[in-house]
Amino acid sequence: MGNRLFPSLLENLGEDLEGKPFIDILTRLEQLRLIENHKDWLKLRETRNMVIHEYPFNSNEIIAGLNLLNVQFSLLKTIWLSLKEYAENRFNLN
Repeated sequence: MGNRLFPSLLENLGEDLEGKPFIDILTRLEQLRLIENHKDWLKLRETRNMVIHEYPFNSNEIIAGLNLLNVQFSLLKTIWLSLKEYAENRFNLN
């Protein structure tokens, strides 16, 4: 979502994203009230990185990260549903 959906949505709204860092994209989504808090997305990315960048022999870290992802899933789902509803309404995709 972060690498493709967020920029795509903003570009379709006419936003100029040329050369803007990802934090600016998150901040703009927050300003438009499409995400509640940009820091939530940064936490999701941090958890994802913890899981995918962990070495296989460090199973305790991987398990901790997967458990955290399980808890954070509802936040991810909420962000997805919010963006989906917004896009459907804004771009008449129903």
